[in-house]
Amino acid sequence: SIAVDVKGGVHSSYEGGEDSDLCYAFNDSSGWHLETIDSDGYAGYATSIALDSDARPHISYLRITFDPAHQTETKYAYRNDSGWHLEIANIGAYSGDFTSLALDGAGNPCIAHAYEAYVQEPALLLLACRQQGAMVSGEQPNAWTVEIIDQEGETGQESSLAIDTLGRPHIAYTGTGLAYAYSTGLP
Repeated sequence: SIAVDVKGGVHSSYEGGEDSDLCYAFNDSSGWHLETIDSDGYAGYATSIALDSDARPHISYLRITFDPAHQTETKYAYRNDSGWHLEIANIGAYSGDFTSLALDGAGNPCIAHAYEAYVQEPALLLLACRQQGAMVSGEQPNAWTVEIIDQEGETGQESSLAIDTLGRPHIAYTGTGLAYAYSTGLP
């Protein structure tokens, strides 16, 4: 995933390393800089990056645990003045292969992602949003709300999320065909 800041700097999140780590790269006047953000389990799948008003990176991604259940977490990473912070936005038996991240006007993150349990039919398209002003404690998802957007067929694939100036999410995705979902109120 890629984003460009107002100064023309390029920021990218990607899966890298031998164990599918979450990695981040950016360029500035001194060249390219590479960082590993999360290397716990198989992190770095299905990344999506957005920049806030201060050009700080925010990244959504999937992490698969090494345990026998191969549990998947939808995670969120962001960098501020004190460094990188990681949060769990949603947890499940299998969260699919897609995330799309967008920030609202106040900088609060929302993540659209597919959810497919191994035995669950149909798949789900979920929207996880951090509650405005929520205090986040460690990696716990208590600050996040998760809403089912669609649950028909193989839905939620290749999702793309945008948030309008009123804070309403809009999601384009595939499933049985191309679909579009939007909110008439706040998430």
